[in-house]
Amino acid sequence: MAAWQVLDLLNYEGKVRTERGAFSIDGRRIPLESLSTALIGPKCSISSGVPHHAAKYDVVVLFCDWKGEPLSALLPWSDNTRTGARMQAQATLSEPRRKNAWMRVIKAKITSQGRTLEMAGKRREGQVPCSGVTGSPSCWVIMRLR
Repeated sequence: MAAWQVLDLLNYEGKVRTERGAFSIDGRRIPLESLSTALIGPKCSISSGVPHHAAKYDVVVLFCDWKGEPLSALLPWSDNTRTGARMQAQATLSEPRRKNAWMRVIKAKITSQGRTLEMAGKRREGQVPCSGVTGSPSCWVIMRLR
């Protein structure tokens, strides 16, 4: 199972607990191994086990305000995390591969911004649709219009 999913609890009002390697939310189980990030809103209540198990499963937890903007983050503190491995791999890339990776990140951001504008109905006449950008992003960028 790919561990790149984002759990959005920004508007959730209720209790989040951990149970046998999963978040337990209203009787539903979300396996921690399938998550990369959890967004926690101001009306969401978490048990003391949530930070412990999130760190154990290398899940980043972002605590956000009522506007959905991050206030603080809980990051795993281990040498054996996906984040650490990813940073180490990025540091050892050759210059051409590093430039190619940066180009893919920028393309993914532009694609996400275009899709956000299309969903909000803000795309103007003559703009290139976001499907015109090639390449598949390795991660998704969460964006919000103001």
